[in-house]
Amino acid sequence: MLHNVLIFIRWGLFSAYVATEVWPPFRIISPEAKHGFSGIDIDILEKLEHHLDVTITVRHYPFARALQMIEEGSADIITGVAYTDDRAKFISYVPTSYFDVNPVFYTQKNRGILLMCIMTSTNLK
Repeated sequence: MLHNVLIFIRWGLFSAYVATEVWPPFRIISPEAKHGFSGIDIDILEKLEHHLDVTITVRHYPFARALQMIEEGSADIITGVAYTDDRAKFISYVPTSYFDVNPVFYTQKNRGILLMCIMTSTNLK
């Protein structure tokens, strides 16, 4: 099961740096918005900012770079990351998911039957 979770605030921080990418409806570039983003994740971050009395800075990075920044410690928070054992070595996942995502493939009408047959009859791992 994929967990789309908000990741990691170190207690005692007065500010937190968020490295994230665009993924509507969770993170949408909105230049007029406080953090330059809007969306579900940003709403949650703003509530955390208020309740924890911290200053949160949100910046856009490609996903791989955002993960690298969390691993290196140059970012404090990343949002919307699916759990993997490899990532769990450097990410502290919040145990409760705020959203579950079930990714699927989409095809043009009348072409999905072949793809469905291949994916269900073949071990793709």
